[in-house]
Amino acid sequence: MEQKDSRHGGLGFVISPKTLPWIKSYNYVSDRVAFLDLLIPNSGGGETNYRIINAYGPTQPRALSNPELVNSFYQSLQTAFDVPSRYEVYFGGDFNAKIGKLTAEEISSDISYHVGRHGIGTRNSNGESLLDFIVENKLFVCNTAFRHPSRHITTRTGWLKDYASSVPNSTKPVYSQIDYVLCRTRSKRTLCNARSYAGASLSSDYKIVVATISIGKVYQVHREKPKPKCFNVSRLTGNTTVQRDYTRQVNAKVNVDSFKCNSDPANKMRSLMKVVKDTALDAVGVQKPTKNHKLSNDSVVVRLSEKRKDLRLKLNHNFSGDRSKIRAQINRVQKEIQHRLKA
Repeated sequence: MEQKDSRHGGLGFVISPKTLPWIKSYNYVSDRVAFLDLLIPNSGGGETNYRIINAYGPTQPRALSNPELVNSFYQSLQTAFDVPSRYEVYFGGDFNAKIGKLTAEEISSDISYHVGRHGIGTRNSNGESLLDFIVENKLFVCNTAFRHPSRHITTRTGWLKDYASSVPNSTKPVYSQIDYVLCRTRSKRTLCNARSYAGASLSSDYKIVVATISIGKVYQVHREKPKPKCFNVSRLTGNTTVQRDYTRQVNAKVNVDSFKCNSDPANKMRSLMKVVKDTALDAVGVQKPTKNHKLSNDSVVVRLSEKRKDLRLKLNHNFSGDRSKIRAQINRVQKEIQHRLKA
């Protein structure tokens, strides 16, 4: 049965604008597998091919009820992986498979060449299928290679009813590692780090898995461009003293004889713009760089967003009480934010 007969979230790539010049093509293999080809120039005058494969594996219950769906998924993965050996290939996605922590026998066997020592959990049948694919194609599981706290290893948090609790509707968390980043075994030397990132800013049971790769100085992906200066215009619009000082300095510089004697309109405009910018730099100043940009500067929206974040943190750490009340509070705050943004 094809996945298109039912529904799931689909596949997609989020691309940095700096990467766009190096993209060759995007290809769709199936409802569960897609890939992106990149051609990155190197300092030697040549180019290196990269293939990024996006995957979404069938869940464990669906795999058990329909083994043909698992076979179809790995056939699609194999099709996407069918590239010349010179390609650098990376897989990423929700494989819905638990590879688990290696046993003592596996650590001393060849499996440790493909899976690191820092996995978590117990392997299931989906994990066995994924491990067979990894070993057969000489791949490595990046986010099992680095020692991190468990919260930075697990990739999904599920919730089950806690029948042992005396509190009605009580639930307990179930943590698992089912999302992975894979690379060729020869590419292990380029790995700098791999871990999951969680947070309360988004409503999701899943975490983002990030692998940091150092491709060295041979690749010229992009050059850093100087960031433009952003003037602190809020001081100019809300402070009459700054307004008078800025106006006085601009008038003093514009009224000089050398500026009036300039007959070329183009040069006069360039000189005028330079006066405006230089004076703004002295009188107004520039904005301090911010790490996290908010979608709105509205103080009410910011306050409600912080309240929503606190409620989500409370929800994630509520292991014994009724979580439905907290969810209802989060939904109410979310509606208030949406109403405020539309106003």
